[in-house]
Amino acid sequence: MNHNNADQLLTIDLKTEEADFDAIKKYKDIKTIRFNNCSDNFTIPDQLGTINTLKSLKFFSNGKSNFSCPNNLHLMQQVRHLQLWTHCDLGHIPVLQQIKELEISIKDPIKDLENVLISFPNLTGLELWGSKYKDKQLSKKIGDFKHLKSLALVPCGLSTLPPEIVKLKQLT
Repeated sequence: MNHNNADQLLTIDLKTEEADFDAIKKYKDIKTIRFNNCSDNFTIPDQLGTINTLKSLKFFSNGKSNFSCPNNLHLMQQVRHLQLWTHCDLGHIPVLQQIKELEISIKDPIKDLENVLISFPNLTGLELWGSKYKDKQLSKKIGDFKHLKSLALVPCGLSTLPPEIVKLKQLT
């Protein structure tokens, strides 16, 4: 485990270590935990839901295979920010009402965005990353994110946005 005291960030490399709750709870006031090398069957301790200072979870794949988000994320009611990076299977994420900000790397700007809308209905901030959108459209469902105040499309290559984007009245 690598702990950065200034950022209150704990990084856990799942390739070389487990997410051991007893070791994690030693770090007081931890705000963010980053899990590197997530693979298909990784887990995080349920007890992370008891760390009141924990506000952000970040998951990065091993780059070789898809990974599913841990099925116990709904227990992390204090977490407001989630980052899902590269090869995350979006079809199996439960509804996570508590997540307000999401940074995500997506492959299919239509299907993946529709899965995001189902799993994260209360987003106020959304950052979509992906470089393979050229010739593809963003889902018309983008207009259904009724709480969205911030939308970032980072290097996406989209040439146009769907007209439904105007439904996002709170965008600043």
